[in-house]
Amino acid sequence: MRTSAVSWRWSGDNAELREKLDRQQLRSQELMEERDRQIAALRRELIEATAAAAPERQDRVEETDRAEKAAALIALQTARRERAEQTAAAAQAEAAQLAETLEHLRRHTQALGRELGAAELQLRINADDGGRNDQSAQLDAQLQGRRILYVGGRPSTYPAIRDLVLRHGGEFRRHGGGLEDRAGLLAAAVSWAHVVVFPVDCIDHESVDNLKRLCTRQQVRYMPLRSAGIGCFAAAFSGPAEGAQAQGEGREDGPSGTSPICPRHG
Repeated sequence: MRTSAVSWRWSGDNAELREKLDRQQLRSQELMEERDRQIAALRRELIEATAAAAPERQDRVEETDRAEKAAALIALQTARRERAEQTAAAAQAEAAQLAETLEHLRRHTQALGRELGAAELQLRINADDGGRNDQSAQLDAQLQGRRILYVGGRPSTYPAIRDLVLRHGGEFRRHGGGLEDRAGLLAAAVSWAHVVVFPVDCIDHESVDNLKRLCTRQQVRYMPLRSAGIGCFAAAFSGPAEGAQAQGEGREDGPSGTSPICPRHG
């Protein structure tokens, strides 16, 4: 009797445990199914999001490519423009230099023409003492009664230049132009002169600067000559007579208002 009661209680407990186990298994099955559904839903959402983002990502990639290509093109065009500007600037500088050289050569040619004409005149005067023309009259007007100081130059040309000045009524003195000469001698000679002339091819630069300072201080006109030849000297005094009368301005221009071209001192 007692054994039957125990068996009944054991059977009841087993049935209850089995029922609980079944319920737990069912709940676990339901949870797993719910998890699988969630995972599947998440996968679908991920696939949909990836598919939706793909065109936008592609657009961004293409936009980035376009921006990089545009930046590269801008850099290329900028470099080309800078090279073109540099080339244009160099061409302008070269053109300006060529124009300056051309102007210098033009003035140099004109000076040579004047010197040649003056030299021919002196040859005619030496050949025929009575030969007179407009150029001779200009030399008379600009040299007569004027004291000419000639600084530097070559000894071989002194006599001809001196004779030219004396022949046209002027006075002539010369000075070697070197800074080693006796102190005060050049300053005294400058104060004596109406016009100081010096050929820049036969006098050093330091002496030229010293001579210009003396002339400016004493308000004596000075004229740089291109060369020591008599033709250059005669051409410098073959312009209109008005400029030859001006005194005490310390100007570099010649009696005619312009000076022969000086290749080193202007």
